[in-house]
Amino acid sequence: MDRLEDCVVSRGNGKLIPLKENQAKITFKNPSNDWIIKIKPEKCSTLTGKRCDNLVIIERSAAGIFVELKGRHYEQGLKQLQNTVKQVKTLHILDYMKAYLVTSSCPKITTKNQRDQRNWQKEICPLRIIRSGVEIDLTTII
Repeated sequence: MDRLEDCVVSRGNGKLIPLKENQAKITFKNPSNDWIIKIKPEKCSTLTGKRCDNLVIIERSAAGIFVELKGRHYEQGLKQLQNTVKQVKTLHILDYMKAYLVTSSCPKITTKNQRDQRNWQKEICPLRIIRSGVEIDLTTII
C-alpha cells in the first residue's frame, strides 16, 4: 500500500461508499463494516497515463475494486480501467481485483461488449459494465 499512499482520499468503515462523477454514480454497501481505503488513481504520482476514477480497497481481503464513472465514451473508459489495473497489478498489493465501468447512458449490449467482458475476465480481471445508480453489496464481490 505504501506505493499508493499519496493518492489515498479516505479510510473508514462506513456502511455506504458512494462514488459519483458528472452523471455517473455507484454506491457500494459495506454491511460487514470492513475497513475500506478509497484511492483516486488520477491523483497518484505512482501511476502514469490515463487512469480510472476510483480504486476501493477492502483491507481485510486485499481486494481492489476499480471504478470508472463515464457519461459516454465507453471505449475510453475501458482503456482507463485497463491501464490502471495493469499498473496496480505490478505493485503486488492486491489478492483480488474487479473492475466496474459505470455509465450514465448504458451502451447497448452488443456482441463486442460481451466479448470485451469475456476477454477482460481472461486477460485482466472480472469486468462489469453497468448503468449509473446501482448499489452493490461488497460481501457479494469477493
